[in-house]
Amino acid sequence: MTSQTFDSLQTVEENPNPVYDKTTVVLLKIVENIIRDPQNPKFRTLRLDNAVVKDKLIPVIGAMECLFELGFEEGEECLSLPDAVPLDRLRKFHAALSARRAEHLRPPAAAPQSPVQQPHQAGLLAQMQRHAALVLQYEDPELQHRALSLVPLARLAGAAEERMAAVRRAVKAGRAPAGQEPDARDLLLLELLHWFKGSFFSWVDAPACDTCRGPTTSHEQVLEAGIRVEVYKCATCRDPTLFPRYNDPGKLLETRRGRCGEWANCFTLLCRTLGWDARFVLDLTDHVWTEVYSTGQGRWLHCDPCEDVCDQPLMYEAGWGKRLSYVLAFSRDDVQDVTWRYTSQWRDVMRRRTQCSEEELLQAVLSLRARRQAGLSPARRAFLQRRLVAELVEFLSPAAAPSPAELQGRTSGSLAWRLARREVQEAAAHTWVAGPEHLAALRLKVGYCTAGDRYEAGPRGDVPGWQSGAFSVQNVFRKVEHDWGFIYLARTEGSEEGRVQWRFDVSDSGLVVDTVAVHYSSFTKGSGQVQWQLSSGDVCLPLPADVGRTFTSDLRGCKTVTLSALLSGGEGSEAWQHAQILRQAKDSSECPLIVDIVLRQP
Repeated sequence: MTSQTFDSLQTVEENPNPVYDKTTVVLLKIVENIIRDPQNPKFRTLRLDNAVVKDKLIPVIGAMECLFELGFEEGEECLSLPDAVPLDRLRKFHAALSARRAEHLRPPAAAPQSPVQQPHQAGLLAQMQRHAALVLQYEDPELQHRALSLVPLARLAGAAEERMAAVRRAVKAGRAPAGQEPDARDLLLLELLHWFKGSFFSWVDAPACDTCRGPTTSHEQVLEAGIRVEVYKCATCRDPTLFPRYNDPGKLLETRRGRCGEWANCFTLLCRTLGWDARFVLDLTDHVWTEVYSTGQGRWLHCDPCEDVCDQPLMYEAGWGKRLSYVLAFSRDDVQDVTWRYTSQWRDVMRRRTQCSEEELLQAVLSLRARRQAGLSPARRAFLQRRLVAELVEFLSPAAAPSPAELQGRTSGSLAWRLARREVQEAAAHTWVAGPEHLAALRLKVGYCTAGDRYEAGPRGDVPGWQSGAFSVQNVFRKVEHDWGFIYLARTEGSEEGRVQWRFDVSDSGLVVDTVAVHYSSFTKGSGQVQWQLSSGDVCLPLPADVGRTFTSDLRGCKTVTLSALLSGGEGSEAWQHAQILRQAKDSSECPLIVDIVLRQP
């Protein structure tokens, strides 16, 4: 039996694509349930007052005809499928609908540029078609309304204002030139990235077992209702656990988990929801991320929500060791080859670009772009043209080979912008100094709350971001464990050591240190080690394992104090987790780090 045998399949295709998409997913699910458990009467009965039946089947052209053609019979309150209907008929209907659905929802193919396309060429251009269609999902007003309700916009805007205030303080202190304040919207983007990674989305390598919550290992991949599903087996109870890889950003607003594809898909939706021009970026070496257009800087910013990183485009080639070939960006209004933003080795990249000729790729980009911009106003098209020219000029000057410093943070762009992102030494090299309020109280006291990611600095108020109060950071990051509900500082994965330092300076106050009280905490496992140390000049004091100690004699009379933590050791691939500092529960409001310095006259 072929798809033409089921006349209702052609009728249901008269609906608009969004309606057809949702309705055929329901039809496929109904058939799959019966095939999987044919003796279960629950799957063979569809109540007419069921919300899904009322909303997605009854009002849709051809949907009820599909059910009747399958063999469902209508009663007073429900539809039922008699036991006499053979399962083979259901299987053939499922196969026919799946095939027609894939064909019906496939984006229009670009006009061929040569009589015969090679298989690898067709693969690249087909991917471009799929991703060009994917980004149109972000423009759904109802979906954007749902997304906006989940973003704590007021809190993020407040944190962005704190970043702006920190830049202004840096300018006033002479650590940044005047007249280079970053754009407020760019600072909000940084806060959105930070919130998305730290609070909203979670990474999944292998899901915990649905039955016993034990570890699982990948077993196979299957296709269910057009969705790729990874099947995992529990190492303990051997039960299977399914992990669907959703492409629907609306579904990702519910699940809030996945790998880079899900992260970039959902994050790009949020950027569009908040009014940014945003692009979904596909790297054919198996990674995806987002680009956001900064009106303040007049250029596109690389944003990787998985890494909470902004404007570090060389990180993949220089830091990750990727051998890039094609990096393509897709938006509501445009399609662009952005490979040249992400490489400093353009000759090597050119040798790897073999999936089609450069002329064929250009024609595909131009064709998709023309299709996207056909309905735009002349003013909008003129703006996009000017923006494209500026971007192409940027690509004419390939990025220089990254230095070791660039691997840790960006060095181009204005200093104020980099200070706001805490990506340069000036931003990391924060020193807590004694102000008028400390002179009056003869005390400089600073606490850090890991869960809230903020410093409590007395009358000066809270300071957001753990790096904003650190003097030096090497291979250390803030880890949020969504499953276990803990947050801590640890060294970056793959690094042998991690170090963080906090510095305090009372030199300009006319006072000196009388006593220093330090409260701190460590968590180690196996051979993991944490070494705490207080220092001032040539004096170095190793701190013991117990916390809350007060040190006086060796530091009395000094004017600077540095607190250091060195993280090392551990075993296996998770060695980085075997040495942690300042660990606390996600809902805690206490400060696991407190430095309390009492001052006196010299």
